[in-house]
Amino acid sequence: MAHPDPASEPTLDGSQIWGVLLLRWRLIAAIVLAGLLLAIIQQVATAPESDAKSSQAPTSYSSTASYMAVTTSVEGISTEEAVRVGQSLAPTYGTLMRGPSVMTALTAMTGYEIPSAAQSFSITVPPDTALIWVTSSAPDERTAIALANGMASAMATLPGLGEINVGPVATRLELVEAATSATPVIAPTRSINTFVLFISVAMFLGVLTAFVVEWVDGRANWPGQVESETGMVAIGRLEHRGRKTDPVSMFVTSDSSDVEAFRQAKARLKAGLPTAGRGRSLMVTSADSGEGKTTIVANLADTLTEDGSSVIVVSSDLRGTASVESYWDHAGGGPGLSEYLTDKSLTVDDIIEPTTRSGVSIIQRGATLSAALPMVDSERMAELVKELTNRADWTLFDAPATSQVSDAQRLAARVDGTLLIVDGVHSTLSSVKTAAGQLVDAGGNLVGFFHNRYRGNPVSSLLR
Repeated sequence: MAHPDPASEPTLDGSQIWGVLLLRWRLIAAIVLAGLLLAIIQQVATAPESDAKSSQAPTSYSSTASYMAVTTSVEGISTEEAVRVGQSLAPTYGTLMRGPSVMTALTAMTGYEIPSAAQSFSITVPPDTALIWVTSSAPDERTAIALANGMASAMATLPGLGEINVGPVATRLELVEAATSATPVIAPTRSINTFVLFISVAMFLGVLTAFVVEWVDGRANWPGQVESETGMVAIGRLEHRGRKTDPVSMFVTSDSSDVEAFRQAKARLKAGLPTAGRGRSLMVTSADSGEGKTTIVANLADTLTEDGSSVIVVSSDLRGTASVESYWDHAGGGPGLSEYLTDKSLTVDDIIEPTTRSGVSIIQRGATLSAALPMVDSERMAELVKELTNRADWTLFDAPATSQVSDAQRLAARVDGTLLIVDGVHSTLSSVKTAAGQLVDAGGNLVGFFHNRYRGNPVSSLLR
C-alpha cells in the first residue's frame, strides 16, 4: 500500500459529500426546525401590525356598483315574463362588460388605461335576479369609482349594446346603485415567503455547520474516508447503530448481520495473505486502546474456523490488561507468552491451550512485563511465530495499540500481515494515519483496516 502521510489534513472529495450529509443529518434537521420555529415566532409577533394594516400603503382601491338588466313590457307581455327575460339576459350583459369594446369605451371616458378586464373587474351575477354587481380595481380611489359607475354609460355608447331586443321585449343595462366610495386594498402579508426564506437560510446554515463540524471533528467516521486519507483497504466493517457499547460486545451469532462482516474479512485476508505451504500469521492492532481490537480478534478467530481451519490466538499485549483468552473456556493456570519468552526451558507445547471452541487454541499473555520490548524483538519471538505458522492454519496476535508502546511495530515485521482496527467513534484520521505510517516504516505488511462502529447511513439504520 502507499505510505500514508500523517501530516496531511483531512479532506472531502465529491464522493464523501453525501456521506457527510447523512452523518450529520440530525444536526441539519435541528437547525432547519429552529429556523421554522423562528419563522412561526416572527409571524405571531408581527400579526397585530398585519391585521391593523396601519403601517402599510394600499396597493389599489376597489369600488362596487350595482346594475340591472331592465326590461320594458309591451302589450301582451306580462310583467313576470319581462322580469324572466331580464334575468335570463343578466349573464349576457356580464359577459359583454368584459369585452374589449367596453374596455375601450371606459378608457376613453375615464382617461385611465385599463390593463385588462380580468385584472380590473370582478363581475358577479346573483342567481334568479336581473342584478349585476361590478367591482372595479384601480390604483386610486377616484378612478375605481369612475370605472364602476361608467359601465352602463360605456355600454350605452356602443351600437347594438345599449338596448337588446328579445322579441317584443326591449332590455337595457341600467345603474341602480352607484358606487360612492372606494376601499383601499392592502396586499396580504405573504407568510409562505417568510417561511421559505427562514427554512432556506436554516438549510444553508445547517449544511454549512455540518461540514464545519466534520472538518473540526477529524474522526474516522466511515470506511471511504479512511481509504481516501490513508490508502489502506477496508478488510471488514461493523456499522455503528447508536449503542453506547461496542456493537461486538460478545460473539456474533450465525444469524446476526454482523457475522457477514467477519466472513468478508476472512475472504479478503485469505486472498491477501499467501500461504506458501504453511499457515498464515496476522497481527491485529489499533492506534489507541478501547477501539474494540480484542473483541474483533476473538470473533475473527471464530469465523476462521467455520471451514475447518485451525487457529491459534496469541495474547501478545504483554503490558496491557486486555486478555483475548477470556473469550473462551480453557484450563488456564499454565505459563503464557511472557513466561515462554523469558524462560528458554519452556516449549511451544507448554503454552498452547485448547479451548471449548472447536479449532481454536490460545496462548495466554502470562505475567505482565514492564520491559516487554526486548522480548517481542527477540529471536525467540521470531522462532515462536515460525513454529506457530507450521502448527496452525491461522495465527492471530492480539497486539497492543501503537500509540502506547512500540511492541506492535516490532512484531509487525515478523508476521505475514497486519490488520489495523479503526473505530468510527474514537479513532481520529490523524492517529490512524500515524499508526499506519509507523507500521509500514517498521517493515510490516499492512493488509488493510477493519472499521469498527463506522458511521453508515443513519436513515437506513432507522428503517431496519
